[in-house]
Amino acid sequence: MTMKKTISSLIVLGAMLSGAPAASAQTLTKGDILADFGFGVGVIKGPDSKATFTQRLGGEYIFRDDLSLFGRDFKLGLGLAVTNSFCRPGDMLVAGMYNYDYNIIRSGMTIVDGERHLYTNVSTQNRAGTGLAVARQTRSDLTFLPQATIHYEPVEGIDVYATLGVGLGLMNYSSGEKTPVESQGFTGFGGADYSERTDLPGGGFETVTVRYDDMANTTWFNDRKTDAAFAMAIYAGVRYWFTPRFAANLQVGMVSGAIKKSWGSNYDLCTIGASWKF
Repeated sequence: MTMKKTISSLIVLGAMLSGAPAASAQTLTKGDILADFGFGVGVIKGPDSKATFTQRLGGEYIFRDDLSLFGRDFKLGLGLAVTNSFCRPGDMLVAGMYNYDYNIIRSGMTIVDGERHLYTNVSTQNRAGTGLAVARQTRSDLTFLPQATIHYEPVEGIDVYATLGVGLGLMNYSSGEKTPVESQGFTGFGGADYSERTDLPGGGFETVTVRYDDMANTTWFNDRKTDAAFAMAIYAGVRYWFTPRFAANLQVGMVSGAIKKSWGSNYDLCTIGASWKF
């Protein structure tokens, strides 16, 4: 559905509701402040598209109430909306490389001419390689959108509006535990944590302690964290006033979008919630 059709549908909905008595003789005037809160759904578009759940907070100031177009009265509001969307965790294949030194500790005791001698020797070895792992990742995005909204009230108690916003998006992947995966062409990941004791002739002994962990020393190439993105909103909505200060609202369209093709753009498509007027 195009944005033009969405706006037209909401205006028709407002006209249909005009046959029912309005809950209150409500109208927006210059200086009014609106606060919105709602929940919604959306989608992350990419090779592995996922549904998202959205939380939305918005505020708006009615800046003009004397606009006229085609013989109809319109109001202009300016505001800010913040949305947070997230999806269910999913698995992602990540590649990493390690190159680090670890210690081999040899400690023990020797007996020479009846005398005991304690010693400790530390040597260093290098481990280097590459590997693959499956990471459990959760995607969550934030958008901050300054917005302009045009309001039209076909009947008292009904507010039909269209919104345009441009701002900043923050995309975030949080990674959980990684599970190594064997793959041809990669050396893979290893680890060791042990101590071995060996008895020496004459009553002495030696203990060798080895500790290393490849994954703990790995730099991951595509283990995404946080990045900025262009954000925008273009949608239509309708608000029904139950009392002079309380209303229900519905938004349809690109309620918010964090757009970055390399990460998979996130589009919040529909929200429903409540509005308060101050």
